[in-house]
Amino acid sequence: MAEELLQMYGEASMFASGMVVDGLHAYGDDLWMACSTALGNGLKLSEDASDLLKRDWARRLEKFANNYFGGDREKASFCLRDVYNLHKWAGIQNSIKDINFAETLSE
Repeated sequence: MAEELLQMYGEASMFASGMVVDGLHAYGDDLWMACSTALGNGLKLSEDASDLLKRDWARRLEKFANNYFGGDREKASFCLRDVYNLHKWAGIQNSIKDINFAETLSE
């Protein structure tokens, strides 16, 4: 899976985790809302200090898109979401425990 992301997004996928963490922090653990807002489809951000982190993250997504995706913010947001999903999947895989049903059901 990680190899697929590297093939699909190139080196950008290697540098996406910081953006993911900051997006989760700025948008209350909602990366999808962070990406939607940065693309102009989510929250309407105000110019006051209450939305400073959100506006800064949207600015950083644009810079990330310019640096790695030729300015394609949508593709950059897909990269961030895919990296986030890979992280979640790895956590699930690490927490799975084998169950010996023959032994468990005999009790």
